[in-house]
Amino acid sequence: MKKKDKQKKIYLVIGTLLIIILLAVLFIFFTKEKPIDKVEEEHIIVSEFGGAPFYWRYEVDNKNIAQLKETRVISESDEGTDGGESKIEYIFEGLKKGKTTIKFESYDFVNDEVDETIVYEVQVDKDLNVKIFKLVYE
Repeated sequence: MKKKDKQKKIYLVIGTLLIIILLAVLFIFFTKEKPIDKVEEEHIIVSEFGGAPFYWRYEVDNKNIAQLKETRVISESDEGTDGGESKIEYIFEGLKKGKTTIKFESYDFVNDEVDETIVYEVQVDKDLNVKIFKLVYE
């Protein structure tokens, strides 16, 4: 086999691989669920119900931008009421200017599955003030 034929085959293989990689990246980009709107929220507040096998867990995409400062129970059901609703407020503080997302999941530990997902965009300005936007999906 001639040297030029080998080079052509190598270029053909490399070109084919690059096209496959490009198509895979485009597929991932265009099939990823994108929010249709975002609504500014004053705080992140979730509801929990006593006796229910669910708890909220969260994940901060970029932990260098924001972190959990504290959680507060802001309302509880009447004493003695089994299964009553409690509202929990999550307070985040800015660490450096930037944007990140925080995903909250209501996790059913009995069935080992996620029951509900809420995604927030968090923007931190140069003075470390935090703005929270709830992302709305179809």
